[in-house]
Amino acid sequence: MHLDLHSLRRRDGGSPRGPIARGGFRRVAGALGATAGRAAARHRLIEHCPHRRRPPRASQQLITVKHSLHWSTTFKETYQDDHHRHDHCRAERRDAQRRGHRHPLRHPRRGEAGPEAAKFQFRARNAWISGTHNRTTIADYFGAGEERSHEHTFVFDADHPAVLVGRDHGPTPVEFVLHALAACLTAGLANIAASRRVRLTEVRSTVTGDIDLNGILGLNPDVRNGYERLGVRFTIKGDAPAEKLREIVAQSQARSAVYDIIANRVPITIEVETA
Repeated sequence: MHLDLHSLRRRDGGSPRGPIARGGFRRVAGALGATAGRAAARHRLIEHCPHRRRPPRASQQLITVKHSLHWSTTFKETYQDDHHRHDHCRAERRDAQRRGHRHPLRHPRRGEAGPEAAKFQFRARNAWISGTHNRTTIADYFGAGEERSHEHTFVFDADHPAVLVGRDHGPTPVEFVLHALAACLTAGLANIAASRRVRLTEVRSTVTGDIDLNGILGLNPDVRNGYERLGVRFTIKGDAPAEKLREIVAQSQARSAVYDIIANRVPITIEVETA
Protein backbone atom coordinates (compact mmCIF):
# COMPACT_ATOMS: atom_id res chain seq x y z
CA MET A 1 0.00 0.00 0.00
CA HIS A 2 1.30 3.46 -0.93
CA LEU A 3 0.37 6.49 1.15
CA ASP A 4 0.92 9.97 -0.28
CA LEU A 5 1.58 12.12 2.77
CA HIS A 6 1.78 15.32 0.72
CA SER A 7 -1.71 14.80 -0.73
CA LEU A 8 -3.03 14.21 2.80
CA ARG A 9 -1.41 17.43 3.87
CA ARG A 10 -3.00 19.31 1.01
CA ARG A 11 -6.42 17.86 1.84
CA ASP A 12 -5.85 18.74 5.45
CA GLY A 13 -5.12 22.31 4.45
CA GLY A 14 -1.78 22.37 6.17
CA SER A 15 -3.53 23.41 9.35
CA PRO A 16 -1.58 22.75 12.54
CA ARG A 17 -4.84 21.51 14.02
CA GLY A 18 -5.25 18.78 11.34
CA PRO A 19 -4.55 15.14 12.18
CA ILE A 20 -1.42 14.85 10.02
CA ALA A 21 -0.02 18.22 11.04
CA ARG A 22 -0.57 17.51 14.73
CA GLY A 23 1.37 14.25 14.58
CA GLY A 24 3.87 15.46 12.06
CA PHE A 25 5.03 13.72 8.89
CA ARG A 26 7.95 12.13 10.68
CA ARG A 27 5.71 10.56 13.30
CA VAL A 28 3.32 9.12 10.70
CA ALA A 29 6.13 7.82 8.52
CA GLY A 30 7.87 6.36 11.57
CA ALA A 31 4.66 4.68 12.68
CA LEU A 32 4.12 3.13 9.25
CA GLY A 33 7.72 1.93 9.14
CA ALA A 34 7.48 0.51 12.64
CA THR A 35 4.25 -1.29 11.74
CA ALA A 36 5.88 -2.89 8.73
CA GLY A 37 8.91 -3.77 10.81
CA ARG A 38 6.78 -5.37 13.50
CA ALA A 39 4.87 -7.37 10.90
CA ALA A 40 8.12 -8.66 9.41
CA ALA A 41 9.50 -9.45 12.86
CA ARG A 42 6.29 -11.26 13.78
CA HIS A 43 6.50 -13.29 10.58
CA ARG A 44 10.08 -14.28 11.42
CA LEU A 45 9.07 -15.15 14.98
CA ILE A 46 6.18 -17.33 13.78
CA GLU A 47 8.60 -19.22 11.57
CA HIS A 48 10.91 -20.02 14.46
CA CYS A 49 8.74 -20.00 17.57
CA PRO A 50 5.95 -22.57 17.86
CA HIS A 51 4.29 -20.64 20.72
CA ARG A 52 3.28 -17.84 18.32
CA ARG A 53 1.81 -20.24 15.81
CA ARG A 54 -0.54 -22.15 18.14
CA PRO A 55 -0.46 -23.84 21.52
CA PRO A 56 1.60 -27.02 21.10
CA ARG A 57 -0.05 -30.40 20.95
CA ALA A 58 0.46 -32.94 23.71
CA SER A 59 3.33 -34.45 21.73
CA GLN A 60 5.05 -31.06 21.67
CA GLN A 61 5.15 -30.37 25.40
CA LEU A 62 8.88 -30.96 25.60
CA ILE A 63 10.95 -27.88 26.27
CA THR A 64 14.67 -27.56 25.86
CA VAL A 65 16.70 -25.98 28.65
CA LYS A 66 20.44 -25.89 27.99
CA HIS A 67 20.34 -29.03 25.84
CA SER A 68 18.45 -31.06 28.48
CA LEU A 69 14.95 -32.22 27.63
CA HIS A 70 12.40 -32.01 30.40
CA TRP A 71 8.67 -32.38 30.55
CA SER A 72 7.00 -29.03 31.06
CA THR A 73 5.86 -29.49 34.64
CA THR A 74 2.75 -27.43 34.04
CA PHE A 75 1.80 -27.23 30.40
CA LYS A 76 -0.51 -24.23 30.74
CA GLU A 77 1.84 -22.35 33.05
CA THR A 78 4.68 -22.45 30.56
CA TYR A 79 2.61 -20.42 28.10
CA GLN A 80 0.96 -17.95 30.49
CA ASP A 81 3.36 -15.07 29.99
CA ASP A 82 3.93 -13.93 26.40
CA HIS A 83 7.19 -12.11 27.06
CA HIS A 84 8.64 -14.97 29.12
CA ARG A 85 7.91 -17.69 26.57
CA HIS A 86 9.40 -15.78 23.64
CA ASP A 87 12.52 -15.02 25.65
CA HIS A 88 12.67 -18.76 26.24
CA CYS A 89 12.40 -19.48 22.50
CA ARG A 90 15.16 -17.04 21.67
CA ALA A 91 17.38 -18.57 24.34
CA GLU A 92 16.69 -22.03 22.91
CA ARG A 93 17.67 -20.94 19.41
CA ARG A 94 20.86 -19.26 20.59
CA ASP A 95 21.83 -22.28 22.65
CA ALA A 96 21.11 -24.68 19.78
CA GLN A 97 23.11 -22.60 17.31
CA ARG A 98 26.04 -22.36 19.71
CA ARG A 99 26.10 -26.10 20.32
CA GLY A 100 25.31 -27.04 16.75
CA HIS A 101 22.25 -29.00 17.81
CA ARG A 102 18.82 -28.84 16.31
CA HIS A 103 15.61 -28.48 18.28
CA PRO A 104 13.92 -31.89 18.11
CA LEU A 105 10.39 -30.50 17.81
CA ARG A 106 10.82 -27.47 15.56
CA HIS A 107 12.92 -29.43 13.09
CA PRO A 108 11.69 -33.01 13.35
CA ARG A 109 13.36 -35.76 11.44
CA ARG A 110 11.40 -38.47 9.75
CA GLY A 111 9.70 -40.61 12.36
CA GLU A 112 10.17 -38.05 15.15
CA ALA A 113 6.89 -36.20 14.87
CA GLY A 114 3.85 -37.28 16.82
CA PRO A 115 3.46 -38.96 20.21
CA GLU A 116 6.51 -41.18 19.66
CA ALA A 117 8.78 -38.14 20.05
CA ALA A 118 7.84 -38.11 23.72
CA LYS A 119 8.99 -41.68 24.30
CA PHE A 120 12.25 -41.88 26.27
CA GLN A 121 14.33 -44.74 27.58
CA PHE A 122 16.93 -44.09 30.26
CA ARG A 123 19.66 -46.63 31.04
CA ALA A 124 22.04 -47.48 33.84
CA ARG A 125 24.80 -50.08 33.49
CA ASN A 126 26.07 -51.73 36.63
CA ALA A 127 29.11 -53.90 37.36
CA TRP A 128 30.05 -55.76 40.54
CA ILE A 129 33.39 -54.80 42.10
CA SER A 130 33.67 -56.91 45.26
CA GLY A 131 31.60 -57.80 48.28
CA THR A 132 28.61 -55.45 48.32
CA HIS A 133 30.53 -52.80 46.34
CA ASN A 134 29.28 -52.18 42.79
CA ARG A 135 29.50 -49.37 40.25
CA THR A 136 26.89 -47.87 37.93
CA THR A 137 27.65 -45.91 34.75
CA ILE A 138 25.14 -43.64 33.04
CA ALA A 139 26.09 -42.31 29.61
CA ASP A 140 23.40 -42.68 26.94
CA TYR A 141 19.64 -42.71 26.52
CA PHE A 142 16.97 -42.73 23.82
CA GLY A 143 14.65 -39.76 23.36
CA ALA A 144 12.87 -37.54 20.81
CA GLY A 145 13.26 -40.19 18.14
CA GLU A 146 16.97 -40.95 18.35
CA GLU A 147 19.86 -42.20 20.45
CA ARG A 148 21.47 -39.50 22.57
CA SER A 149 24.39 -39.14 24.95
CA HIS A 150 24.93 -37.07 28.06
CA GLU A 151 27.62 -34.43 27.83
CA HIS A 152 29.51 -36.36 30.50
CA THR A 153 29.57 -39.97 31.64
CA PHE A 154 28.37 -40.27 35.22
CA VAL A 155 29.73 -42.94 37.58
CA PHE A 156 28.21 -43.86 40.94
CA ASP A 157 29.55 -46.32 43.50
CA ALA A 158 27.19 -48.13 45.86
CA ASP A 159 28.03 -50.24 48.89
CA HIS A 160 26.86 -51.14 52.37
CA PRO A 161 28.30 -49.69 55.58
CA ALA A 162 30.39 -51.89 57.84
CA VAL A 163 27.44 -52.59 60.12
CA LEU A 164 25.75 -54.22 57.11
CA VAL A 165 28.87 -56.25 56.15
CA GLY A 166 30.08 -53.76 53.53
CA ARG A 167 33.12 -51.53 53.10
CA ASP A 168 31.23 -48.24 52.77
CA HIS A 169 32.60 -47.32 49.32
CA GLY A 170 29.39 -45.47 48.56
CA PRO A 171 25.80 -44.88 49.65
CA THR A 172 23.48 -47.85 49.93
CA PRO A 173 21.06 -48.44 47.03
CA VAL A 174 18.10 -47.41 49.18
CA GLU A 175 19.83 -44.10 49.91
CA PHE A 176 20.09 -43.46 46.17
CA VAL A 177 16.30 -43.75 46.10
CA LEU A 178 16.09 -40.89 48.62
CA HIS A 179 18.46 -38.84 46.48
CA ALA A 180 16.40 -39.51 43.35
CA LEU A 181 13.20 -38.37 45.03
CA ALA A 182 14.74 -35.18 46.41
CA ALA A 183 16.44 -34.34 43.10
CA CYS A 184 13.28 -34.90 41.05
CA LEU A 185 11.07 -32.80 43.32
CA THR A 186 13.63 -29.99 43.45
CA ALA A 187 14.15 -29.88 39.70
CA GLY A 188 10.41 -29.84 39.15
CA LEU A 189 9.67 -27.01 41.55
CA ALA A 190 12.50 -24.95 40.07
CA ASN A 191 10.90 -25.23 36.62
CA ILE A 192 7.44 -24.47 37.99
CA ALA A 193 8.69 -21.43 39.91
CA ALA A 194 10.33 -20.07 36.76
CA SER A 195 7.13 -20.53 34.75
CA ARG A 196 5.15 -18.70 37.44
CA ARG A 197 7.70 -15.87 37.54
CA VAL A 198 8.70 -16.65 41.13
CA ARG A 199 12.34 -16.00 42.02
CA LEU A 200 13.64 -18.65 44.39
CA THR A 201 16.41 -17.72 46.81
CA GLU A 202 16.74 -20.98 48.74
CA VAL A 203 15.50 -24.55 48.35
CA ARG A 204 16.59 -27.27 50.76
CA SER A 205 15.06 -30.62 51.53
CA THR A 206 15.58 -33.60 53.79
CA VAL A 207 14.26 -37.00 52.74
CA THR A 208 13.99 -39.82 55.27
CA GLY A 209 13.17 -43.47 54.78
CA ASP A 210 12.21 -45.93 57.51
CA ILE A 211 13.05 -49.57 56.84
CA ASP A 212 12.83 -52.74 58.93
CA LEU A 213 15.64 -55.14 58.02
CA ASN A 214 13.66 -58.08 59.35
CA GLY A 215 12.01 -58.13 55.97
CA ILE A 216 15.10 -58.11 53.73
CA LEU A 217 16.83 -60.64 56.00
CA GLY A 218 13.86 -62.99 55.77
CA LEU A 219 13.28 -63.03 59.52
CA ASN A 220 9.66 -61.88 59.39
CA PRO A 221 7.45 -62.63 56.35
CA ASP A 222 5.00 -59.93 57.41
CA VAL A 223 7.60 -57.15 57.01
CA ARG A 224 8.19 -55.76 53.55
CA ASN A 225 11.70 -55.63 52.09
CA GLY A 226 11.73 -51.96 51.24
CA TYR A 227 10.87 -48.71 52.95
CA GLU A 228 7.84 -48.70 55.19
CA ARG A 229 7.42 -44.94 54.86
CA LEU A 230 9.14 -41.94 53.33
CA GLY A 231 9.13 -38.34 54.45
CA VAL A 232 10.17 -35.14 52.66
CA ARG A 233 10.65 -31.80 54.42
CA PHE A 234 11.24 -28.71 52.28
CA THR A 235 12.61 -25.31 53.20
CA ILE A 236 11.81 -22.95 50.37
CA LYS A 237 12.24 -19.17 50.14
CA GLY A 238 11.47 -16.75 47.33
CA ASP A 239 9.70 -13.54 46.33
CA ALA A 240 6.21 -15.00 46.65
CA PRO A 241 3.74 -15.55 49.51
CA ALA A 242 4.09 -18.73 51.57
CA GLU A 243 0.90 -20.17 50.11
CA LYS A 244 2.15 -19.78 46.55
CA LEU A 245 5.45 -21.45 47.44
CA ARG A 246 3.51 -24.38 48.91
CA GLU A 247 1.47 -24.60 45.72
CA ILE A 248 4.69 -24.84 43.71
CA VAL A 249 5.89 -27.76 45.84
CA ALA A 250 2.51 -29.46 45.53
CA GLN A 251 2.56 -29.09 41.75
CA SER A 252 6.07 -30.56 41.65
CA GLN A 253 4.85 -33.55 43.63
CA ALA A 254 1.91 -33.99 41.25
CA ARG A 255 4.24 -34.08 38.21
CA SER A 256 7.28 -35.86 39.68
CA ALA A 257 8.34 -38.98 37.79
CA VAL A 258 10.27 -40.40 40.74
CA TYR A 259 7.38 -39.75 43.13
CA ASP A 260 5.11 -41.62 40.73
CA ILE A 261 7.60 -44.52 40.46
CA ILE A 262 7.74 -44.87 44.24
CA ALA A 263 4.05 -44.31 44.95
CA ASN A 264 2.74 -46.57 42.19
CA ARG A 265 3.78 -50.01 41.06
CA VAL A 266 5.95 -50.20 37.93
CA PRO A 267 6.20 -53.48 35.97
CA ILE A 268 9.74 -54.88 36.20
CA THR A 269 11.25 -57.49 33.90
CA ILE A 270 14.44 -59.31 34.93
CA GLU A 271 16.35 -61.37 32.37
CA VAL A 272 19.35 -63.55 33.19
CA GLU A 273 22.26 -64.60 30.96
CA THR A 274 24.74 -67.17 32.18
CA ALA A 275 28.14 -68.10 30.77
